[in-house]
Amino acid sequence: MTEPPLTTLLSQALVAFVIELDEAFEQRLSHYTTDGGRRGRARGTLWLTSWAMWATYMRFVDEEGITLPELRRQARTGTNLDGMRRWGYITRDAGVIRATPAGLRARAVWAPLPEEIEGRWRARFGDGAIDRVRAALARAFERGGGALSLAICADVLRVLDERGVQQRELPSRSGVSRVAVEMALGILRKRELAVVVADPDGSRFRVVRLTPAGVAAREQTHQRLAAVERGAAERVGEEALDELRAALAAVVGDPGARPAPLLLAREPCPDGWRARVRGADVLPHFPMVLHRGGFPDGS
Repeated sequence: MTEPPLTTLLSQALVAFVIELDEAFEQRLSHYTTDGGRRGRARGTLWLTSWAMWATYMRFVDEEGITLPELRRQARTGTNLDGMRRWGYITRDAGVIRATPAGLRARAVWAPLPEEIEGRWRARFGDGAIDRVRAALARAFERGGGALSLAICADVLRVLDERGVQQRELPSRSGVSRVAVEMALGILRKRELAVVVADPDGSRFRVVRLTPAGVAAREQTHQRLAAVERGAAERVGEEALDELRAALAAVVGDPGARPAPLLLAREPCPDGWRARVRGADVLPHFPMVLHRGGFPDGS
């Protein structure tokens, strides 16, 4: 069996970790969600968002405030300013962004969670396995560029072919949400890498098929990932990269297994929002973060 790209092993470990972290956040903060789910009814209840909103946004915003240029400098990424203001986390006045009282409560809940979830993983997989991943990560890897984002390539382009796949099957095949799939398909169609057509077998469901350019783009993605790994091996050594792969494989298991071993290993929250929706039993091969709260599977 062909070894999965190192990015897949890294990504599935990250996505599973963030899902568990998000569930802990959901259990501890008054919030609301799009399907009407609520935990608490305190004044100033927040829209539920993912760890990505803390990692790239709220950890830099406190009651004293920060300017948008400084926030972008510290976060080293663009920000969903309108969303975070609309969802109740921040205010903006005279060019200064400040956390609301509810946003400060969210910060207090978010801050200790990574250490807590790491503690769970240590209990689940053993200190040796987690220390091995940490040590291997400290020695290797960086990302490579490309015309299409790796999220679209690794999650959606990966599961398409020239014969065609029913569009309704793409969330379960890719591990990302329907909305994330629709976003990706919009880009693939715009670049003439994929088409959506009637099912030639006569079903009422639409079929997504790669164009010749899409097939070439999928192959280029494989080549790009292989080149990134070769470059990393040249910088840090084959031994360091092999150790990282082995350390991750011991935790992640088979990335293509259904259900994903990392999903089976945890105890999901029975009253969380994920329990109320039908989710995929596979993990994405790369985090797919959308504007809808930053969940790592595009939810």
